[in-house]
Amino acid sequence: MRLQKAEILYASGRVKRIIVSGRIAEVFVMRNYLEKCGVRQDAILQDPMGENTSATVANVKRWLKNDASVNGVVFISQRYHIARIRLLAWKHHITHAVFLAAEPKRISGDQAAIFVFRESLAYIKDFFTFRKDV
Repeated sequence: MRLQKAEILYASGRVKRIIVSGRIAEVFVMRNYLEKCGVRQDAILQDPMGENTSATVANVKRWLKNDASVNGVVFISQRYHIARIRLLAWKHHITHAVFLAAEPKRISGDQAAIFVFRESLAYIKDFFTFRKDV
């Protein structure tokens, strides 16, 4: 769902590049999917070090510092992740950002409870911690 939304934004010209973030195998699969959708290979930035949300936002901040041609960033994730991504972007002083929720898939009540519980713990952790290496 996140990749579909990113591809739609790319195809419409609203974004020029897409960052795929996760473990190496995840990044490989995401890049291949986007290329099959028509995204140019040079428009896909790979972040195999983005093993969690906090690491991904920190890596995005590094890219923003190193590329003066970038004038904003769009974060796409599941709806329940957006509040924490906003918090992390704020902590990293990422000011020109838009936060979009991917279309939600149907999940059961049990799954929703687990997601909310897990995300609540992660939000508390990220609220009180900050990576010093950024």
